Amino acid sequence: MIISSYETTWEFLFMVIAEFIWYISLNALSVLFMAIIVILLVLKTLNKELENTLAHIKETLNNRNATKAITVQKCCIYSDEIAKLARIHMEISQISKELNHLFQLQILMSLTGKFATLLCSIFGTYMNTLHPMEGENSSYRTFYIFTTTLDVFLVMYVADMATEEDKRTTTILNKTMLVKDKILHDSDKYHDTQQIVSRISELKLTANIGPAYPHRITLIPYCAILIAIKSLPYPPSLQYTCTLASSELGLEDEVKV
Repeated sequence: MIISSYETTWEFLFMVIAEFIWYISLNALSVLFMAIIVILLVLKTLNKELENTLAHIKETLNNRNATKAITVQKCCIYSDEIAKLARIHMEISQISKELNHLFQLQILMSLTGKFATLLCSIFGTYMNTLHPMEGENSSYRTFYIFTTTLDVFLVMYVADMATEEDKRTTTILNKTMLVKDKILHDSDKYHDTQQIVSRISELKLTANIGPAYPHRITLIPYCAILIAIKSLPYPPSLQYTCTLASSELGLEDEVKV
C-alpha cells in the first residue's frame, strides 16, 4: 500500500506527540514517587517525635503523681501564709491604684491652679498698665488672691493624702515582712521559699514607687510657681498670701517674697 506524503506527515506528528506525552507522564510518575517517599520519611520522623513527646508527657505525669502527696502536704502547712500573702497583695494593688488616681488628681489640681494664677497675673498686668489706679482698686485682686490661696490648699491637701497612703503602704509592708520571716524560719519544711520571697520583693518595690512622687512633684514645682508670682506685678496685699503659702509649705528659705 502506498502512503501519501500527507498521511506520512500526520503519522509523524502523532508519533512525536505520543512520545512527548509518554515522556511527561514518566517524569510526572517519577516526581510523584519521590514525593511519596519524602512524605513517608517525614511522617516517620513525626511519628518518632510524637512518640518521644508522649513518653515525656507520661513521665511528667508520673512524676507529678509521685509528688502530689508532698505538694498537698506543703499547701496544707502554708495555706494560712499563702492566704495572708494574697490578701496583702490585693491591698497593695488597691493602694497602687489609689496612688495613681491621687497622682492624676494632683496634676489636674496643680495645672488648674497654675492656669488660674497665670490668667489673673495677665489680667492684673493689663489693668496696672492701662489703668494703674483702677487696677489697684479693682476686684481682680480678690480673685487673684483667692486662686493662689486655693492652689496652696489643694497642694497641701494632696500632700496629706499621699502621706496617709504612705503610712498605709508601710503598715502593709511590715505585715508582708512578718510573713516572709515566718516562711524563711520554716524553710526546712518548704523548699520553694525563694519564689515567694522574690514576689514579696516585687510587691515592696511596687509599693515604694508610689508615695514618694506626690511630695516631690507637688512641692518642688510649686516653689517655681511662687517665684513666677514674685516676678509678676501684683497688688501689695498679695504679699501676705505668698508669705502664708511659703510658710505653710515650709519654703521660707527657698522663696522670699
